[in-house]
Parts: sequence; structure tokens; C-alpha cells
Amino acid sequence: MEHRVVHLDLSSPDEPTFAICEVFHDDTGEICHYALNGACITAETPAKIAFELDSMRKATEKPVVLQSELERITNSDVAAQLKSP
Repeated sequence: MEHRVVHLDLSSPDEPTFAICEVFHDDTGEICHYALNGACITAETPAKIAFELDSMRKATEKPVVLQSELERITNSDVAAQLKSP
């Protein structure tokens, strides 16, 4: 698992919105799943929270991932879930 900045291009094409999400990789290193709401930090100690925050900061130095590309790769339907009441 790693943190990545995701451009939420499916939520509002006219207004750019970004989120830090957890991205999961398969055995070959390819993205296989992501958690749109995965940026909530919980840990056993404050030091582990600091480690996660550092991981999130480092995510801003990596290329931004498009949500639509994650949806295609993972065959996820997160956008539909967001739109449903």
C-alpha cells in the first residue's frame, strides 16, 4: 500500500479536486485497488501517525493519478457509489 494524490476527475470535471488515497498493488507492482476515503489516519501510537503523515506528504511528490484511470484499472464503481443516495 502507498499513498497517492488522486485527481477526482469523475466527481466534478469543471472544478479540479484532489485527494490523498491509499493505493494497493498486486504482486507485479501494478495498481489493483484503491480506497477513495482512505486518508483517515488511525494508528497504535502517535509516532505511527507521524509516519503515515510523512507518507502522505511524499505522495505529493509523485505523479497524480486520475480517478477515472483507477476506476478502469480496478473495475471499481466508486463514482456510482458516490452518486447514489
